[in-house]
Amino acid sequence: MTDTATQSPTPSARGPDPAYTRRFSHLPYFGSRIEVYRGQARYTKGFLTRDDLMKSKKGRVVSRRAHQRARAARPLGQYLDFIEGHKGQFTLMHRGMIPSPK
Repeated sequence: MTDTATQSPTPSARGPDPAYTRRFSHLPYFGSRIEVYRGQARYTKGFLTRDDLMKSKKGRVVSRRAHQRARAARPLGQYLDFIEGHKGQFTLMHRGMIPSPK
């Protein structure tokens, strides 16, 4: 048999993880997306953490979920695919020329 007095307590019995407490003890709880991304706040108002955010191609801080949904929707990509199938149907125009009705 082992003596229970000599065993170390479980992590939950000791309280919160000290590394986590040290890291976030000085930070404000809520902040903007850029503040959370830079590590100056814990959460956004929508409870997004640093892991939920990313930089877009334009350099803006955006939600990873919203970024992936927008990529899946691809409205510009669908438009470009539509244009690709209609290439070569434009006429050369010059001043005074009236386009003929089709």
